[in-house]
Amino acid sequence: MVIPHKGIGDLIWHLPYIRAIAARSAGGQVTVIARPSSRAKELLSAEPAVSRVIEFDRRPRGDEGIRGRHDGWREQWSFARELRSLRIGRIYIFSGRFRHGLLARLAGVRLRAGFGFTLPERLFLNVPPYIQRHRGPGNWVYPEATAFALAHGLVTSPVVPRMNVPQDLVLKMGAQLADLPRPRYAFAIGSSDHRRNWGAERFAALAEALADTGAGVLLLGGPAEQALAERIVAAVPARLQTSVRPLCQASVLVSAA
Repeated sequence: MVIPHKGIGDLIWHLPYIRAIAARSAGGQVTVIARPSSRAKELLSAEPAVSRVIEFDRRPRGDEGIRGRHDGWREQWSFARELRSLRIGRIYIFSGRFRHGLLARLAGVRLRAGFGFTLPERLFLNVPPYIQRHRGPGNWVYPEATAFALAHGLVTSPVVPRMNVPQDLVLKMGAQLADLPRPRYAFAIGSSDHRRNWGAERFAALAEALADTGAGVLLLGGPAEQALAERIVAAVPARLQTSVRPLCQASVLVSAA
């Protein structure tokens, strides 16, 4: 199956449909093709429905001006040849772009299902039904993925995504956070676009209000958010700072745990 969207959250929204396809596949597993920016190799490492992750590195998110490994047509042709060697029999393309159907056809995939929004895309697909673009409010990724899964009979109703987290990490983080007061609130302080960042002052004000009630606050982010987390903690009154804990590190699975 192909998940061309860029973000980590985009990948999470597809989890129930990855499992639904795997349930109908040989050995109960699938191969997932995803962009490196989705962190699929790490996020799906604890997912029994996934046998392997193949990265399609075309114009990765946040790397403007940096060429991806599969940006050019020559590189994409080479990528298609790599896929051909895997002898993939069926592919589900969670996308409305004709490029992915073309690559699947060049890779020799016999059964190719995709969104099929346009005629050019349908030229390279051969497993209907097709779906319509999401026209309602909010983000389109999950509604379109759900509509596709429903149309192909993979599920009978929308499925709320739940990711698998290695139990040893859960136990490790439970011990590490044992002294953090309850109830606990997690702030996801990172953003792929600086315009989406709420700002240290607002995060600190909310953290102070929650900590003042006796709650614990966990500041979740990657290494790039470490300085922001430190500013948030510094803006909280000293008497409450032990109730506000930064956890800014590289592993998404650790954050999930």
